[in-house]
Amino acid sequence: MSCGSKESPAAINSATEAMKEAGFDVMGYVSEGTAHEFLTWRRSLYQMAQFFWGIDTPAPQYKSGSSSTWLFILCGVLVGFCLGLLLKKRK
Repeated sequence: MSCGSKESPAAINSATEAMKEAGFDVMGYVSEGTAHEFLTWRRSLYQMAQFFWGIDTPAPQYKSGSSSTWLFILCGVLVGFCLGLLLKKRK
């Protein structure tokens, strides 16, 4: 579970603790200084991948609005567009 620090981090933290107390192997992550936006999702995906594969490395530092952020957004849009075209042609 994850969210940006400008959303509801207390809810994420309490839900994570409740699930841990119930015996689930979970993690909660709060992306500092972000809300419901791409940078939150990007950081969350990075943290969750580390959790799932058991890798213990520090998170990279991202600057909001950096050129790499826009590159990832553009790639995601292009991949989605291409998949949409492929699926449309199959019908």
